[in-house]
Amino acid sequence: MLLGIGGVRILRQLGYNDLTRYHMNEGHAALLTLELLGAEAQKAGHTSIRGADIERSAQVCVHNTHAGSGGA
Repeated sequence: MLLGIGGVRILRQLGYNDLTRYHMNEGHAALLTLELLGAEAQKAGHTSIRGADIERSAQVCVHNTHAGSGGA
């Protein structure tokens, strides 16, 4: 929660309101998506999350995992 939801909120408080990408490393910031979804729905005047909100949120999220090399 701290990295995901809190991360988005602190960035906004610091004035970073026009970010075009959020990088999520592993699952540590996964709840970031919920914060973005809620913001998109609110911006659109929705009382619940809709498909368009999901699409807009997905466009600004980048996710990666650290896969092992598999060798020694």
